[in-house]
Parts: sequence; C-alpha cells; structure tokens
Amino acid sequence: PDDPDALADAVLLTPEEGDDFRPAFSPDGRWIAYSSTRGLPFGAGSHLWIVPVDRSSQPRRIVADEGWNSDPVWSADGKSIVYHQLHRISGHLMFVAGGAGVWEVEVGNSRQRRLSGEDRIAAYPARHPQGGWVWSEKEERSWRMRHWDPAKSGSPAAASLLEAEENLWQPAVLPSGALIFQGEGPSGPGPRLIPELGPIVASPHHHIREVEDLSLRMSPLRAAFPAVSPDRKTVATGAVSLELIDLGTAAARVVLAPTQEPTGFPWIWAPDWSPNGRWLTVTVGAGFSDPRAPVDIWRVGTDGSDPVNLTADNSGNDALATISPDGRWIVFRSGREGQMDLYLVDSDGSNVRRLTQDPAVDTMPSFSPDGRRIAFSSTRTGNYEIFLLDLTEEGESAGAAVQVTRSPGMDVHPGWSPDGQWMVVTTDRWGFNDEIGFEPLNFQPYGELAAIRLSDGHVIRLTHNTWEEGQGDWLAKTVTGR
Repeated sequence: PDDPDALADAVLLTPEEGDDFRPAFSPDGRWIAYSSTRGLPFGAGSHLWIVPVDRSSQPRRIVADEGWNSDPVWSADGKSIVYHQLHRISGHLMFVAGGAGVWEVEVGNSRQRRLSGEDRIAAYPARHPQGGWVWSEKEERSWRMRHWDPAKSGSPAAASLLEAEENLWQPAVLPSGALIFQGEGPSGPGPRLIPELGPIVASPHHHIREVEDLSLRMSPLRAAFPAVSPDRKTVATGAVSLELIDLGTAAARVVLAPTQEPTGFPWIWAPDWSPNGRWLTVTVGAGFSDPRAPVDIWRVGTDGSDPVNLTADNSGNDALATISPDGRWIVFRSGREGQMDLYLVDSDGSNVRRLTQDPAVDTMPSFSPDGRRIAFSSTRTGNYEIFLLDLTEEGESAGAAVQVTRSPGMDVHPGWSPDGQWMVVTTDRWGFNDEIGFEPLNFQPYGELAAIRLSDGHVIRLTHNTWEEGQGDWLAKTVTGR
C-alpha cells in the first residue's frame, strides 16, 4: 500500500505452525499459492499450499511430494501452478540430474507432471511474456533458459533454448512485459569485496553489532572459505583455485591453480594462514566426496612457491586443515580409516596422530588462540553440533570431546575470537528466511551467523536475512609464531 499505516489492517492468512514462503496471487486475485514447512520435521522440506484471500475456507495443500516444493507461479488462466522441486540426495540438497526439476500441478485435482526432462537439472520457473513457461536448465557446466508454449506444442519435451547468454537464473516478468534474469556477470577477474571503507566505496551491507560485551564490525565477502591473514591486509579464498585478495584494493591474484581438470566442486578450497603469514595450507580435491576419495592437504608459500602435498602417503579424504597458533601443528579431518575423524600432523607433514575415533562425522576443526583446544563440528548427536577437544603439550587428545551447542539445526564452521572467549558458527537453527535451494551456486545453504560465548553458552544472532551466510572468520589482532 502507498500508506504504510495501512499495514496495521493486515490479516494473517496462515497462522499455522511452520514457515511460509513465496506467496503468489492467482490471476483473479482470489487465491494465494505459497510453499510451507507446515507439519514437516525441521529441515525436511516444504509443500505447496493455496489459501483464499477472503478466508472463506482453510488453506489446502496441493503438492505433498518429498523434498522442497517451492517457487509457485500461476498459469495465465489460474488453472495450474508451475513450481520448482528439489530432492534431498546423499545427505545434501544438491542440483543433480533427477533431483531438481520444474513441475506443473493442476489446482483443481492436484494432478502433476514434470515439465523439465528427467535427466536434466532445472529450476526457477516463470511465465513467458509471449505465452507458456520459461525456466533455467543446466547443460554440462552452464545454465541456459528454456521456453515451452503449450499452445504451440503439446509436449514439454519440445521446450526450446532461448537465444540468451549462458548462466542465467531466476527469470521474472516486469510489468512492461520484459523478461529479466539473474546472471553471474562478466567472466574474468573482478572485485570480490562487498565495498566498504578506504579505497572502496561504503556499502549499506557493512554494519556494526554491539550486544552486551560483544562488539563486531561485520563486512561480507563474495568468496568461498575466507581466511584473513594475520596482518589483516589479505583474505585467502578458494573454490576452484587458491586466491589472495587485498582488503584495501580488492585486487586478487592466484597462488595455486589446478594441474588437472577439476572433477568436483569445490576443488582447491578451505585455506588457512601460517602465523607469520608466509605460507598457507589448502585442500585440493573434490568437496562433498566420500571418505576414501583422493583429497589432500597442500602447503604453499603465499607467493606460490614450494607447493607440497602433505598427505600424499595415504588414500584418504584429507581436508579442512587449520594451523596451530605457533605454527607447529596442522589439524585436519580425514577419512583414511573409513570414517571422518580428526588428525594432527607436524607442519612439515610428519608425525601424524589420530585425535578422534567415532562412527559419526568429525569435521571442520579450528585451533583456539592459545593452541590448547580444537573446536569442531560433529554428527555425534545425530545433527551437526560444535564440540571442544583439549590437547596435551605433545599434541595428543587430552580426553573426551565436550559438546558446546545443542540446537535443532546444523552448527558448523566454528571460528574463534582472537581472545578465545567467543566463537562464531554458521547455523540454520532459526530456520530459513526464504526457500531453500534458491541460490544456484550455493546448493547447501546453512542459514545465519551466530556468536557463542564459551563461558556460559550464551548465543547471539549476528545476521538475519534471506541470503546464505557461509563461513565467518575473525580478524587476527597480532602476528606471532613461525
């Protein structure tokens, strides 16, 4: 409404328990279609519902398939709804053939049919301005737009490719009738920082959080697995290659590039800095792979010199390494014994010892600032929670791990504050503010960032928006160690 005060007259149409997303009016304005987690276990998926605007009847579920049924779009005659369906496969929400598709459901009888091909990955449906439907469909390594008009062809298999650029998603129709898309922008190097202060223009996304005894200056970064250098001048990031990004100029340079065609994503990822800022560790190999996959921990100089595989002597999936504050040790997770556990190794790759031995997944380790404790994420309780493990002077486990978090959602990627009093984690404990699976480049959205005070377990929510908040990293205060 033009008058903001009119919102006081808003009527709640769906008071039932659960999260409701993406409302869409029918062409005659009498109905609203939406996706909802109503009646489903936490994180299990969403169904499609419709509700009359005049509240003359109760909401009615029209799609109850397993997975995330979302993004409803009404047909021009209001008789059907086209939507996006995403299945849970191998424990992850992933865009894989057969697991993500575009479907149509008839409103009157809930009869369904798949519009995109069975062997295709498809999502993001919209009505085409000239009739029919358009959606995004993945072909090999790029996304293209397909158009199908039932008035011209009775079979969705006849959907044709639009003559448009590659890697376009989420089509939408403007009031003028124009069709617009979300895209990845021009290829090649470009700015990675969300603009902030200094040489870069200030950004509305940059903000400061001051809650109780916690004061944070938060700045988002458009990069995977960010790790801030000890001198706070550079960010290391990795997804396909290891890059260093200057925090002042946003200039990026590649330190380590693939020597073979990547067979998974991410491929060179999860970097960490030595305390003196002269070298890094990084994971090389396919992410989200099984415990025996050929994934290794590499060490490389910040100028790209002397790259060496520290875990070349075994066939396990070795990943997510973190360097101790004094530079003596490297902790990482490995599947070399058939299950994901934590291991410690000297910084030259020698003297490997096992720290945990549990049937669950132990992963994402992080050294405390004093080097005496390791925080990690584990499925020991059936859900990813944060645990702490004490170390001896010799770098052995000093006892059983202690559970830190207990939440209904995942708590992952723990990161210590420089004083060791707080921990930042990525969590979906508060659910989601938008439908899952809406970002094609991030197929496993976690949710939000939270800070946890270790003295009493007090949790402070740091972010609250519709975007995925990935791994957070605190800025180091000093440069010490080797």
